[in-house]
Amino acid sequence: MNQSLKKRIFTIFVLGLGICTGCGVQAQEKRAFDPDATMHALTREDGSGTRQAFADLFALRDEKGVDAIHPGIAVTNATSVMMMSTAGDPYAIGYTSLGAMNDMVKPVAIDGVRASVQTVEDGTYPIARPFYLAIKDDLPPAGEEFVEFVLSREGENIIAKQGYVATGTDLPFQTSHPQGSIMVTGSSSIAPVMEKLKERYAQINPKAEIVVQQSDSSSGLSDVANGTAAIGMSSRALKPSELKRGLTPIAFAKDGIVVIVNPANPVESLTMEQVRSVYRDPQQTWRALENHR
Repeated sequence: MNQSLKKRIFTIFVLGLGICTGCGVQAQEKRAFDPDATMHALTREDGSGTRQAFADLFALRDEKGVDAIHPGIAVTNATSVMMMSTAGDPYAIGYTSLGAMNDMVKPVAIDGVRASVQTVEDGTYPIARPFYLAIKDDLPPAGEEFVEFVLSREGENIIAKQGYVATGTDLPFQTSHPQGSIMVTGSSSIAPVMEKLKERYAQINPKAEIVVQQSDSSSGLSDVANGTAAIGMSSRALKPSELKRGLTPIAFAKDGIVVIVNPANPVESLTMEQVRSVYRDPQQTWRALENHR
């Protein structure tokens, strides 16, 4: 790892879905929302960093630290699937990255505070987590420079435009034009902003090829540890076992996790305890959820 990248690290610690969302919302508005209907909770797959951060932030772990999200809750295996599933079900409730939000779904305030770049940055919105890149010491020159670009002032501007709080170095960037193909794999929450960063870097240094493949945080970290990818994308903190495999985490952004419902749902705000209740016992009605304030 070159000294420039070490210095930069030291200075910091949706798919385009072809559906008519307006048509779906209009059809749902014709049916009155039934508060006595059973809610349909959605979660992410086990390897998802967003799921693991969600479980941590909402205290959804047992006394041994094991994920305590109810096993009967339906699983969606990508950010885009979570968004589409919630958009298509008036009684759905799920969660997603702040940067992934669009008008397909409706955000719900937590304890009266709505997620935004400002509330995540100032700490008033409590459900937030860092985004990480994970690398090993043998990162090729093109990979080192791409990480430098992500952390640079120009990279920060791109990250901010995508709806995240950038936490890079704020240093200017200048390429030395290294060559090579660099594989970046992992979190589906991070992949869209990484595509934007990749596109701009390709304009600056066309001699390097950055390939972004989305899966989940755990898979991306495993790919780097195994040597099948150069850079991993993780939307959760790395585990001690992953650090022992030689991975170095680099925080480059901060993201809010937004609880989402269908636009037909009249709910505007939930408490932390209400959300915990949903994910401990999904077999309850929307009206019954009022008892968990």
